[in-house]
Formats: sequence, structure tokens, C-alpha cells
Amino acid sequence: MMFSFHSGHSSPHGQTLREPKPKRAKIRIACNVCKARKTKCDGARPICGPCSRRRRTSHITPCEYREPDGSEPTGERLANDHSQTNDDDAASSSSGFVPTGGLFGASSGAHFLQNVGNQAGASVTPANKRRNRTSILPKTLKRLPKLQKQTHKEHADVQFSLPPRKQADKLLSLYWDYVDCAYPWLDRPSIEKAYETLWVQDGELTMNETALHCLLNLMFATSCVASQGETTLSRHQSSVVFFERAQALMSYNLMDMYNFEIIQILLLTTVYLQHEKAPQKCFQIIGTAIHIAQELGLHIPETTEAMDDPKDRDLARQVWNGCVIMDRYDTRAETQVCILKPS
Repeated sequence: MMFSFHSGHSSPHGQTLREPKPKRAKIRIACNVCKARKTKCDGARPICGPCSRRRRTSHITPCEYREPDGSEPTGERLANDHSQTNDDDAASSSSGFVPTGGLFGASSGAHFLQNVGNQAGASVTPANKRRNRTSILPKTLKRLPKLQKQTHKEHADVQFSLPPRKQADKLLSLYWDYVDCAYPWLDRPSIEKAYETLWVQDGELTMNETALHCLLNLMFATSCVASQGETTLSRHQSSVVFFERAQALMSYNLMDMYNFEIIQILLLTTVYLQHEKAPQKCFQIIGTAIHIAQELGLHIPETTEAMDDPKDRDLARQVWNGCVIMDRYDTRAETQVCILKPS
């Protein structure tokens, strides 16, 4: 028995079982609801066929159609009889989700993103460039910001004690001869003047006493390491005494941190710690010194050029150069990434 198959014909009369499918009507765009449900939309206005079949209530909301160019929906809402037809309203609606006050203040991430968007559309002019640059740069300095003099003494006698005058003079002389030539970060006349005042009864210091004693103890500690007259063990023990005394004096309040003497103290601390073979501590301390120096604007030439005293200008440059040099040195010793990028 043989069977013959005829495609499209199942009766001897030649009648077709399936009519050809009607071509799908091409519509410009589907409504938002059909897009979300992934159903076919006929694009009818104000409400398409699938939406009218789904909604059985008497109150039927017209469909919304979002045009391909990104404009607002063209469907009219019966609940509120108004539409957004201009580009200004569309722009305001797209960015209106960011509240301008209350919970989202000026420091919030949403406020920051809104400001970025506003700045992106602003025209860039020379005046805008100057205004933006001046808003970022620190204020110019007329003089180096230093710690205020103490009006009364509230300290332990041990922390503010000095070695015998003869030994102190010798250690100070060693510092100026062997250490300062490699690390010129101190103003020798002002340090020596304040040092002499310490030996005078009821003498009035010209600088902060805590910072002065901290600097002197760091100078004594590095001088002990650099001296050659005594045994290594004796020099090390003496340097540890002075360094620990300096460390005890470095407990400043947070508001006093951003001062020039603090940078000098931190730099001298890294010099001593290099001899103690503590590169990780050096790297951390020099990072703090760089942060304070940048907050003061010492890395910006315009900041130092505005200082009235030429001596302060030179000292500020030397201290900033010291931050850069110690950053490079500690990076090489610790195989860390440089805090300051090469320029």
C-alpha cells in the first residue's frame, strides 16, 4: 500500500486547510504596558487593544507611549488633565528626583551627582576656569601657620627636662654639623634663640614650648645616632631616651595638627626611624606629613610666593622638598607605591 502526501491539500476538492497568515500590522511604537509584559501591541490610541481587553473596569487610563527620541509619553491622562510638551519640563522631570534640602544636604551623594550634571552642561569659559581653579586651591599664606605660644605650663617636668647644659650644647652642635646639612628643615636662628631662652630664668619664648621641646629631643636623638665618641650601645640607649620623650610630647589636639612645626616634627621622626630600621612606620608618618603640607598648600608655588618673609618662603620650600625626598626614600626602602606622583 502506498500513501501519497500532498502538501497543503487534504481533500480531493483541493480546498486548503490553512489560510495564509495576515501580515502583522507594523506600528511605530508599542505602549509601555505591552513593552513591559512583552505582548503584541496594535498601537491604538488612546488605549490599545490588549490593554482594553485586560481592563474590565469603567475607568480606563489611556496608554502611554514613549517616543524613540526620548521625549515624554504622548498619552493623555484623565486623572490630571495636563501634559508636558516642552523640553524644559522634560529636563526638570528627569532630574527632579533629587531633593534640594532636608535629608539630602549639600554633602550627600545625590546632591553631588546633581551638581556634576549641572556643571557638565555649563559652558567652559576662561572666567569659569579661573573661578573653578581658585575654588580648589588653598588660601595663600602671608606667613607660616605655627602653634601659638602657651600662656601657662601644664606639663610633666620629666617631659620638659633637658640634659646638662654642656651635653645639650654638644648634641645641638652635632646636629647642625652632621644632620642639618642633609636635612635642612629647621630655621637655625629661631631654634637657637628659643634654646637659649630655656636656660634663662623667666625667659619668654618666641615659639610654642611643647613644639620646641619636641624638636629639641628629636635633634638630640638623631645627634646621638650620628655621634662617634661613645659606644654604639650607649649612643642607642641615649637616643631612645630622647626619642621617647619626644613621642610623649607629640599628643596634640586635632585642631593643632595643621601647623608648620608638626610637619618638621614628623620629618625628623622619619629621619630617626630610618636608623631604627622601621620603614613601615616611616612610610606612615611621612604620609601624614604630606597630608598636612598639602592642606597648608605648601605644594603649590603660588602659596609660598605669597609669604611676606623671604626666610619663611625658603623654609617652606625646603620642608616640602623634604616631604618629597622622604616619600621617595621610604618608598624604595619599603617597596611601597609613592604617595606623591612624579610630575
